[in-house]
Amino acid sequence: PRETPARDTLRCRARRALLGASTAATDDLGRTKPPRRAPRPFSRGGSTLSERPRLARDAAQCVALAAALDASAEIPEEHRFAAIFGADDALGDALRGDCGAALDVCAAYLRRVHLQLYYGVARCRDEVDLLTRDAAWLHRPDAVAPADDAAEEKRRFDAEAQRFEERLDKLKHAKKGGPRDEDAPAAKRRRAAS
Repeated sequence: PRETPARDTLRCRARRALLGASTAATDDLGRTKPPRRAPRPFSRGGSTLSERPRLARDAAQCVALAAALDASAEIPEEHRFAAIFGADDALGDALRGDCGAALDVCAAYLRRVHLQLYYGVARCRDEVDLLTRDAAWLHRPDAVAPADDAAEEKRRFDAEAQRFEERLDKLKHAKKGGPRDEDAPAAKRRRAAS
């Protein structure tokens, strides 16, 4: 007869963990969930993600994405991110006064409400998918430069939001088949030739 080892070796514990991780499992709702993996790696983005102009641009895009997803999900007006961002309370003032804070809160809102990873550019099916996704969650490093005064941050955010809206309008116009600005002379020549 074969004798069992007196002590549990590291190799035995590792083999059991691998076998346990490779077997199919189901969650509380009866769905098959992927094998359990090691904890998700947290990845720090480059320092360019924390520069003030980049923070303003990312915050404007993140707020626009939150507004679009809120509208498509038909979330009541009082619970949308726009209501949080535009509120006349301490949180609303803090978000409008610092683009980094606005971006952090908006990215957390997208992750919790819409299961959307902003920097990872991924939309998850459900919480299980969000928590078991292989992709690393990208985090921006702390701000390199301290926040400017609230008026300067708001001006920078508004300028980036306006620029983003103009880019979206150009894309919508191009998608409808209309000429883009740089194609306008070529479109006039084609119309004149036909």
